[in-house]
Amino acid sequence: MRYVIITGTSQGLGEAIATQLLEESTTVISISRRENRELTKLAEQYNSNCIFHSLDLQDVHNLETNFKEIISSIKEDNVSSIHLIN
Repeated sequence: MRYVIITGTSQGLGEAIATQLLEESTTVISISRRENRELTKLAEQYNSNCIFHSLDLQDVHNLETNFKEIISSIKEDNVSSIHLIN
């Protein structure tokens, strides 16, 4: 399974990239300060997965903890690739 971690998915370019990848049955790990419910609906429509993490990436003091949480949401037994789009 291909995982793509995308920051800024609540709107704009991050949302557009996430939408495209969900249409391709990619598991998207969505990172933004607020959840984009449209991505969740698209994931259901295309039988994809969208895992949301509410984070403020400007909070540098918690970045390590936050990214450990993100990585723990990846199922290691079926990973073909992991990508980050920031």
